Amino acid sequence: MRDIEKIKGIPIASYLERKGIQVPARGNICAFWRGDKNPSVSIDRARNRWYDHGEGRGGSVLDLVMAVEGCSFSQAADILESGAYSVANFAPASKADRKPAIVVDEVGFLQHPVLLQYLNARGISSSLASIYCKEVYYHLDGRPEMRFFAIGFQNRDGGWELRNPSWKGATSKHYTYIDNGGSHIAIFEGFFDMLSYVEMPDSIFPKRAPENLVILNSVALARRFVCDLKAGRLGDISTASLYLDCDDAGRNTSAQIAEAFCEMGIKVLEDAGETLAVEWPGCKDINDALLAYQQQTRNQSNTEYDEKKR
Repeated sequence: MRDIEKIKGIPIASYLERKGIQVPARGNICAFWRGDKNPSVSIDRARNRWYDHGEGRGGSVLDLVMAVEGCSFSQAADILESGAYSVANFAPASKADRKPAIVVDEVGFLQHPVLLQYLNARGISSSLASIYCKEVYYHLDGRPEMRFFAIGFQNRDGGWELRNPSWKGATSKHYTYIDNGGSHIAIFEGFFDMLSYVEMPDSIFPKRAPENLVILNSVALARRFVCDLKAGRLGDISTASLYLDCDDAGRNTSAQIAEAFCEMGIKVLEDAGETLAVEWPGCKDINDALLAYQQQTRNQSNTEYDEKKR
């Protein structure tokens, strides 16, 4: 009888390197198995875990083999057992190596200069961000002496999406639903996309007030959102706009949501992925488009100023 825990102890890096993929000591790799060219997969060597930020899934080395090879759990175990390395040489990560939980200490208004500068760099005004976001102070479980702070955006189960200039994470994962009493729903991948959408003028991304806002916080949560909508937990929705990223994960998720909406009789009025590709080439998401728009506006203002001086 095979020892699954020992198989799970096989280093992810060893499996990937056997396939010719070099795993950096720090940094991410591309999800090559789904054709993604962005380094969106993090490898935690200490815990021997992986996480695909593009699709919102991860797990053990067995989960990775199933994703890469497109095989079953049993077949993945066979692949790992038949490798050039011996299962017995590796032990699973100890509890001491596991990533500690995030413990929230304090929640307040956005005011820290570092976070305000970060918002400004992303093209978001602090006045807008303050409507939807908070300043969250937290520590890692077992290390209360080490406190961190981030922009916090609350999700449907009360958890927080956390962002600062050097880190992003979450206390728990769920989508966010902002019910403004409308029959139209606008769907975003992350909360910076939603903030960028609100910052953008209506001439570029039309608003349909009142409209409800859904922030998936991960494309992996699209199915949960659709199930809740089907079950009538999110009100009576008749039309929708999709504002997901322009990468493979975003386009695939947009297509899946659009298909589900068609079955539910919900009409999709816009798909920003198509708009980005045509009108904002090179922009991966709405935040990129916002920054490009703001730069265009500054350039135009400078040109008009120079012409007046002549």
